[in-house]
Amino acid sequence: MEDRAANKRWRLEVNNPHTKTDWQALWGFDADQQTVYQVLIEELNRINAPVQLRIVPNSE
Repeated sequence: MEDRAANKRWRLEVNNPHTKTDWQALWGFDADQQTVYQVLIEELNRINAPVQLRIVPNSE
């Protein structure tokens, strides 16, 4: 994940509560892509329950 998130403002994380309690980073992206990722996350969270995705600042 580190290579894909380098110098990116935001990152996408995933969690499956059936297997782990922590969130795993997937990849980073910049502010100009945030709207597209938010739409994608809303749709995927609707169909992939209990697996959930979220957007967080890359500074965490």
